[in-house]
Amino acid sequence: MLRFAYGYRDIITQDNAQLNTMLPDAGRWALDLSATGLWSHLNHWGRSGKLLSVRCDESKPLRSYVGQCTGDDNDPGIRQARKKHDSEPLGWKMLEPVAFVDSRNHPAVQLADVIASTACTLFLKGLPVCDAIVESISRHGHPHSILPDMDVIDPANRSAAVNAPMLCDLAKRAERHGDPYENLEAMFHLAEVSWARGDYELIRSGAGPSAAASMASSTSRE
Repeated sequence: MLRFAYGYRDIITQDNAQLNTMLPDAGRWALDLSATGLWSHLNHWGRSGKLLSVRCDESKPLRSYVGQCTGDDNDPGIRQARKKHDSEPLGWKMLEPVAFVDSRNHPAVQLADVIASTACTLFLKGLPVCDAIVESISRHGHPHSILPDMDVIDPANRSAAVNAPMLCDLAKRAERHGDPYENLEAMFHLAEVSWARGDYELIRSGAGPSAAASMASSTSRE
């Protein structure tokens, strides 16, 4: 993280300088995840092509944010995603403005709260009697959901083993102030091929990603 922060300090500083003007309430709610969750859901349901009618539980962060949630090229979130080369289909169209309601008077919002809190409890506490329910819920979870998943960093898994040397290689690139997106797709392809032919045996043996990182780095340059 430090290598990325130092390497791209000027870009990060320039980006952060825009937060006061780009974010509602001068970025006061920048760390609140409700706006992020709303944006993700609007994009998800927007793919259906239907006009959306949305009700949200009363929320100061959402109220300050919803005016910028346009679903078109003027939407700050969509502009930022495009700037970061996000290839997902983004955008939505509303039937009416987002409505803010009291969940005590709207059973649908209450039901959403019950499902969300139940899902979080099941995932976080890992109740064994509910494994089947957890598995069923996970199939319907939004891909932007933030849940602890140690498999993501387990070097015995293919994705983690490939990501680790890639991350080290990108950190070296950051120190050179290089373009983080240059040849990225080709680099991942070569890393995947290296895994398939067994070049990442050091990672599986517990030697850590650094040993394989230099290999991936040299391979990517070839």
